[in-house]
Amino acid sequence: MSRLNLKLPLFLLALTFTATIGTAAPPFDTAMPLSFFTNVAGRLLSSELHVNLSHLQIYPTNQYTPSVQRLLQVTANILDSENTNAYPSVFRPLFSADASNNVFIIGYQQVTNVSGPSDPLLAAPYDATSPRIFAGATNPLADRYGPVNFYSIPWVIGSKRNLPNFNQMSLLTTATVVRKLELTRTSLNPSSAIYATNQAYIVWVTNQLGVTFWNSYSNAITSAQFNGQQITVVISDGLNMCMTNQWHSFQDWPLHENYSPTNFSTNMVLNTWPGAGWGNIGASLATQTPQAESFVSFSWPLLYQSPLVYNDTSHDFGGGTFEPLSELDQLGLIITNYLQAYILIGNQVVDYVQLRSPIIIGGINQALVDPDYNTGGTTFYQWSTNAYNSNPEIPYGVVNQLHVSGHPSGAPVVGGVWSDAATPMGDISPAGEAAFFNGFFTRTFFYQGKTYANQELSIQAPFTPSRTVYSAYLLQINDPLVHYTVSDLGGQYGVPTTWANGPYQNGVWSHSDDPLAEPLPIPPISPIGGRYQPWGHLGQLAYSAGTDANPYNVAYKDPLVWNPDYWNFPTGQAWNLGWIGQVHRGTPWQTIYLKSTNVLAYTWNATNASPIVGINTWANWTGNLQADDNTGQYIDAAKSAPVTDWHLVSVLAAMLNTNDLRTLFSVNNPDPNAWTVELDGLTALTNTALTVFQSIPPQFSPIVISSNSAQASVIAAVIQSTKAGLPGQAFHDIGGILAAPQLTVQSPFLDLSPISQQEYGISDQAYEAIPSQLLPLLRADSIGRVSSVSGELHVEFNGYDGQAYAIQVSSDLVNWANINTNFPVDGVFQLDVPIMESVGPQFYRSLWLP
Repeated sequence: MSRLNLKLPLFLLALTFTATIGTAAPPFDTAMPLSFFTNVAGRLLSSELHVNLSHLQIYPTNQYTPSVQRLLQVTANILDSENTNAYPSVFRPLFSADASNNVFIIGYQQVTNVSGPSDPLLAAPYDATSPRIFAGATNPLADRYGPVNFYSIPWVIGSKRNLPNFNQMSLLTTATVVRKLELTRTSLNPSSAIYATNQAYIVWVTNQLGVTFWNSYSNAITSAQFNGQQITVVISDGLNMCMTNQWHSFQDWPLHENYSPTNFSTNMVLNTWPGAGWGNIGASLATQTPQAESFVSFSWPLLYQSPLVYNDTSHDFGGGTFEPLSELDQLGLIITNYLQAYILIGNQVVDYVQLRSPIIIGGINQALVDPDYNTGGTTFYQWSTNAYNSNPEIPYGVVNQLHVSGHPSGAPVVGGVWSDAATPMGDISPAGEAAFFNGFFTRTFFYQGKTYANQELSIQAPFTPSRTVYSAYLLQINDPLVHYTVSDLGGQYGVPTTWANGPYQNGVWSHSDDPLAEPLPIPPISPIGGRYQPWGHLGQLAYSAGTDANPYNVAYKDPLVWNPDYWNFPTGQAWNLGWIGQVHRGTPWQTIYLKSTNVLAYTWNATNASPIVGINTWANWTGNLQADDNTGQYIDAAKSAPVTDWHLVSVLAAMLNTNDLRTLFSVNNPDPNAWTVELDGLTALTNTALTVFQSIPPQFSPIVISSNSAQASVIAAVIQSTKAGLPGQAFHDIGGILAAPQLTVQSPFLDLSPISQQEYGISDQAYEAIPSQLLPLLRADSIGRVSSVSGELHVEFNGYDGQAYAIQVSSDLVNWANINTNFPVDGVFQLDVPIMESVGPQFYRSLWLP
């Protein structure tokens, strides 16, 4: 009996579970994939995240978070573990909109084949952030518009080995700014003329887009393996850009200067796709480089806008005239990229992404700015913005441009060009140009034996500074099987975390004055050294503050999975919790988590005495950096943390259970001896030799657990002590026992020393051998919860679907009366009782009925 004492007036609630005969719930039928997917996914979303799969809003509020995608991915992966299909199961969302233009996912459609790139199922996606197409739409949207896809709302594709995947997308945006100066005078007499300075800013923007796919497995993929079906890689991309300034709202970013979008599509047909060619295990395994031929890459240079002249007076791009000298307006640039990319083998979709990313929002001026000019310095900075003689209308950069124009030698400068127009004296050198320019301020100017007489009323400064500012964005995989959302690829809502295999610089643009001497970054093709971080790879996490970058940490990646070849997913399995720990969980390099270490609990790294924050580690590991608006915490990332799988397996066990509950062992049995009996006959793995180098494969021997063994007693005792430390001193579900470390990461059957043994010698299967056999033998007790809502007592119990439960009430814990009989729906049943203060203490319990 489990009891819960409540501090409600005149009420005491006792919740119990009595094991009697029951009939097992019918199994979910994997022969009906769509039904299996929608029913299992719907239950997981409801129980784990409290959202409704048949009414999941994506606009204007977007409930499709990375934690939602993770549970949908897990469902598809479980389904594919129970079939023997060569191709993954594929599900695309169906949408609906109401009269207020609220857009929802209302279900899923299984995609079993397509006719090719022109198939309506592969139609170009819409932008869910501006669904103007839905005004007055009927349900479902497909009835009106045909199949509908939305950028950033992914299809769900089961994880299958030995198939190619989307790898990365890079976007290099450059804005080149040139400042020309015009000098005018009112007469040719320098002593009486009035001089004025005008300026013109010329801006143009270019973009370089790159997309890469990867066969990350050792062996090549050939059409012959798929009955001659060709492999087709298809990419469609659209790029929209606009520019604004401080005269328009930076907050709203209106389309002040909206350039025409660029759209393009291409495809490649392959009969053979070479593999990464990892080779055998060796000392250099963690730093192996994949074969270049395993990447299929596309690159497009996009000249987006030819030069335009910015007018400070009108605060707009205009006709290209010089204007009076003033400080340059703040220029902001927005670029939104829309990518649709997929892989077909014959008429089967094996990979599909549709990303609204990156979204580049940045100020050009901040990247233009030079250090403040120092009169004692040696460099004449052309983009210094501090005021000359305290006149805010004259930045020091302009003064420096005039100085360099008259002093081609002895005035060090970076970034700019000299005029190549010949002077009236025939000079085309900087020295001659400077001499002619100096002649504008005096009747004659002598230089190297020549007299320069300038008879112009206006002249352009011969030296013109230019600067290229750039922003380099890279969305890149960590795990090739996790790449369907922006966060999977390293950033949340278009904010990536890596470039050129280095840290992202928080949105700060950089600049280059000479692309030859200071070359713009070149995106990597291979992710090695970047976000790609299987077991033993350090990768991107090393650049994130407050995180644990240990490349051998079982808390967030599976041990000994050195590259994708090392996955060992189940296939053709009948439902049983025994293999659930081998199913990819939808976060990088990790299967469903049956171990005890909780990454969210990290607070300190004793090795180097540096602060380690568990949620920071997990959020950066997954790329899910969406912070809660109120707390600033990574709440959605925490919802997909490995520790959440403890409850996940419990929900799956209750939902898919095919066992007679009479044969199962209560997870809250208080007798340690009974636990040793339950462990009796299970098979543990023990490492028979120390593995201290990667070149030595780990070695394990099976050992049958005896109820009389010291190891069984240790495990049983720790299960009891773990339970004693929980609220109510009870496990609320069968997954609760996974908090006992002696079941996994501190198994008494494993030799965990030296540290190299943990790095090279213990596999995920070895850690999880005991719980993978024990979990299917357990049943959860019916646990109750109570709350007071609007004058009523709300009592809720959990239970197994398909089983009958009675709710009983007592005032003395001796005499019990039935209130009603219930059948759990989605694992719960409930009762609402009016609160009456004249009633004494009440006790409630649930009773499982035969």
